Amino acid sequence: MTDIKITNKKKYREFCKKEKYIPLFSQAWWLDAVCDEGYWDVALVEKDNKIIASMPYYIKKKNIFTAITLPKLTQTMGPYIKYPKGQKYTASLSWDKKIMNELIEQLPKVDMFTQSFNYSIKNTLPFYWNGYNISIGYTYTLDNLMDMEKLFSNFSRSTRKEIKNAKKNGIEVVDSDDIETFYEINKITYKKQGVKIPYSLDFLKNLYRQGKEQDAVVMKFALKDDIVYSVGLYFYDNQSLYAIMGSSNRDIKLYGSEYLLDWEMIEFASKKNLIFDFEGSMIERIESRMRSFGTIQKRYPIVTKNNSKLLGTIKYILDK
Repeated sequence: MTDIKITNKKKYREFCKKEKYIPLFSQAWWLDAVCDEGYWDVALVEKDNKIIASMPYYIKKKNIFTAITLPKLTQTMGPYIKYPKGQKYTASLSWDKKIMNELIEQLPKVDMFTQSFNYSIKNTLPFYWNGYNISIGYTYTLDNLMDMEKLFSNFSRSTRKEIKNAKKNGIEVVDSDDIETFYEINKITYKKQGVKIPYSLDFLKNLYRQGKEQDAVVMKFALKDDIVYSVGLYFYDNQSLYAIMGSSNRDIKLYGSEYLLDWEMIEFASKKNLIFDFEGSMIERIESRMRSFGTIQKRYPIVTKNNSKLLGTIKYILDK
């Protein structure tokens, strides 16, 4: 690491503390917590000794290859750009080009680049013109949580029924700090899918602890008679609350507990005047469940680039 990069990181930490809105997944504290198998750094653009744009990145090495990619549990990263007050739309596109080019120039040379950008980033042409590929991902959000009765009426009939069923059967949602129980329920979900859980208990404990220090996390259990049916872990910034992880004990009848858990957290987001972000999924059955809450579908850019001929050859052979 060079002195310049160390200075950038120090400046960025202060920037995150002072700036009105930096998305959760680009916050310095979040990156400190989730980048456990590599390291993170940041590209900065400054004007008059003030940061006007930033782009953190996570570098991970696997075998002989290095990649800029997304850390665990991190939905999006990408550039954050401040625009001059009163700037016209056409001028903002030129600004995007100038600033994004400066950020791209600072990115280190790696074999592979993969980042999903926040859905607020609408213009990715500067990356495309620099040889990056652009595809689309989807998330689902509830943006207006002022009228909860109206919101509930917009849920699908089956989702409203699941929530009422949970209440009828005595399921209640409570706050919890029991990260060990959360992890055990989480493991059941992965086991049912035949997949090894992709993070350790220590990793989760550290992330939860740092979230607590930032007043940016809440964990909820849906239970009855001390039996935990469903669990949820939610992180938030000053704009959105993100459904980072949710799991249920699939070994028992759930009585709609997972739906009641989300409903309670939507009410939590409403009280804090936040957007509720389900985080999205490309899996059809999960997408259907998110849509059942009357959500808004939002697109976000997935930006990739392969700089390695060897990786390109391997991909070509596997595709064949």
